[in-house]
Amino acid sequence: MADEAPQADDAQTEYRRQMAIHAAMSVPALVRSAVSQMQAEERDPDAFTGTFAISALQQRATPATLTAMIQLLQSNDVYEREVAAWVLGQMRQGKYDYHAFQDEAVVALVEGLTRWHDDPRTLKAIGSALGHRDDPRAIAPLVALKDHPDGRVRYGVTQGLLYSEDPRASATLLEFTHDPENMVRDWATFAFTMHDVDSAEIREALFARTGDDDIDIRAEAIEALAQRHDPRTVSVLLAALADGANGSSILDAAIVLADPRLSSALINLRGHVADCQRESLEEAIAACS
Repeated sequence: MADEAPQADDAQTEYRRQMAIHAAMSVPALVRSAVSQMQAEERDPDAFTGTFAISALQQRATPATLTAMIQLLQSNDVYEREVAAWVLGQMRQGKYDYHAFQDEAVVALVEGLTRWHDDPRTLKAIGSALGHRDDPRAIAPLVALKDHPDGRVRYGVTQGLLYSEDPRASATLLEFTHDPENMVRDWATFAFTMHDVDSAEIREALFARTGDDDIDIRAEAIEALAQRHDPRTVSVLLAALADGANGSSILDAAIVLADPRLSSALINLRGHVADCQRESLEEAIAACS
């Protein structure tokens, strides 16, 4: 534990150094750097090179940068299109507000869905970018892609609809909880932990996911089911605890349920959770006592 603070300080120092370097670069140089970073990570997925160039572009929310990214989204280079999508999705207006040039960016991204309809990689990037924008104009064109045969596109659609409470988005995400691709099911299930939308059909879909082969999807389904106070949640949560599940979704579900039947199983987790989960575990134990 004593070594963690210096390491964190070193990481912050390096981050600030890299951001200062990239802040001084021109837009074309930043695009080249971002493309190089993407290509390096594609060659070696374990080699994290950072996203300093993309972050610098996102923070440079000027009309000139906007125009450059809209033009770049029409590039014949797939990496350049990905850079454009990431930047257009999160151009920074303030410290925590990534919605600069909302109208211009959304129009460009939605048009990109049509222009690059035959490129799954670009559709995925644009879908994710539109998710950050969370604009109702993107819902219909994203939903139109929900049956795309390429899982990357369906994943992009999931990301694009993730924060929307529009009934069309909810219906599509509900379908995606049964998708054959793990990442699509994962994020679609997670979406229902963020929204209050409820129905018998949603509960049945979530209950089905409590038996998913993926441990993370099971946990998210349990949390979402607990939020809807489905009476079946206690039994599936007890089964998950018996199997050693102890992540944040599991503990959050226990806190929401506050059911005494969970108390013993939660107490048995003491000494078996990560340091970052200890506070949540104690909260769950207190809630169920």
